Amino acid sequence: MTTVQQALGFTEVYHAVTQWLSHIEATPESLSEPADGIVEMRAQSLIARIKYTKRPVGQGAVLSLLRADTDEGSDRLLFAVTSYSDGAVALANSHVVALYLVGPDGLITPQTSEAHALMPRRPVPPPFSIQERRKGPEVELDAPNWTEDTTEWLTCPHCGAAHHPHATECGRCNVALADKGASEAVEDTGPEVAVHTRGRKGTGSIQLSDPSMIRPVPVAEPGRPHLQCRTCGSSDIELVDPIS
Repeated sequence: MTTVQQALGFTEVYHAVTQWLSHIEATPESLSEPADGIVEMRAQSLIARIKYTKRPVGQGAVLSLLRADTDEGSDRLLFAVTSYSDGAVALANSHVVALYLVGPDGLITPQTSEAHALMPRRPVPPPFSIQERRKGPEVELDAPNWTEDTTEWLTCPHCGAAHHPHATECGRCNVALADKGASEAVEDTGPEVAVHTRGRKGTGSIQLSDPSMIRPVPVAEPGRPHLQCRTCGSSDIELVDPIS
């Protein structure tokens, strides 16, 4: 059974039916619309109708086709895209009406004994491709212009964050990155020690009178509390005695 989502549009159904009729040498000579949702085509000794609806076609459509004024002995054909009710199929079989279903690819399949008798001698290929109908519009995309990144990134000696080679300061912990050196350079100037720092507010220096005022923090034992930078999480810090 063809689902509503797969059903063809009316224009496609009309194209499939007229193409199929040409294979049984019954090219339509006239076209009319006797009722809403029904298109009627007439050829020599043949009357064909398309009942385009999303619901199963019932007995009413078959009765309407039987009442149509046509030459005696003319073949009566009815095409639909969904399905037929059991009553419609029984009525068509008893009154020699050919019922057909139009599939999502335009392939026409018989539903009654009379419909089988009128089928073309050679199979008619479906006029549409299901895959082509499901495909969306093709959009040509330019090939990606990818190049290998050969940039030598700077690594902060404290927090390990990566920075562009032109960066001068760590954006995470404000450590100076110039010359890939340490964040704080201690210069031996004799009795005094100059500690150069660099932060978000610029550069500066602190003069200490005794180098012993700067003491490295001993490595903490596993599981024991230890000092850690609140900004970057680094434990590579120093204890500095306050200047009185």
